[in-house]
Amino acid sequence: MIFTDKDIKALTEIDVSEENKIEELSTSLYARICEETERLLRQQLQTLGVDLSDMETITEHCRKSVFPDDPLALAIYSYKGQKLLGLRISENGMAIVFDVPKLEIPHLGVVKDG
Repeated sequence: MIFTDKDIKALTEIDVSEENKIEELSTSLYARICEETERLLRQQLQTLGVDLSDMETITEHCRKSVFPDDPLALAIYSYKGQKLLGLRISENGMAIVFDVPKLEIPHLGVVKDG
């Protein structure tokens, strides 16, 4: 038996129940990406020694950049110009890739007594 393009299309056509499952999955995936992004940003800011309760400083120095010309780039987050986190769609379009650079822990001077 030889499959025609019409046969393949009929086999792979998505029905309503499959569409609903895909919609539920995409909603769940979006929420999980947001949660993971927030978790990683907090972790990176803490590594830099940023007080997470000081929202004024965070909003003043934290930036999100988007790249509309790159269809795979979602965003890059930075703090005072230092990259904290990057988000991309994988080359095959089936995954989100988190680029978490290793940050240098700020050097805290030692105060000598006396």
